[in-house]
Amino acid sequence: MATELVHMGFHNFAAINRVTFVVSADSAVGRRLIRQFGNQGIVIDMTAGRSARIALLTDSDHLILASANPDVIGKSFAAGQGGASMQGTPAEKATGAAGDESVAPRGI
Repeated sequence: MATELVHMGFHNFAAINRVTFVVSADSAVGRRLIRQFGNQGIVIDMTAGRSARIALLTDSDHLILASANPDVIGKSFAAGQGGASMQGTPAEKATGAAGDESVAPRGI
């Protein structure tokens, strides 16, 4: 399974298939999420010291803050284009089985 990555600015990337929704960080919902997730310590700050413009909630219940342009990020997510792709897990890469459908799983 390929993981599509979206460039979030400042050499940071987020996986499209892990993000459940994108919201403006300046909206009431965005501010509430930042406050709640900040208290729990599960905020990933990708702003490089700038003000957050968007907030992304992942399926692992982490909140990602980014200062990237919301329109550009939204279009990337809608199109499903990240510009970068990672194939397989690290274990699959090490064994050379990433993306190879003909390799049968081994029993333990």
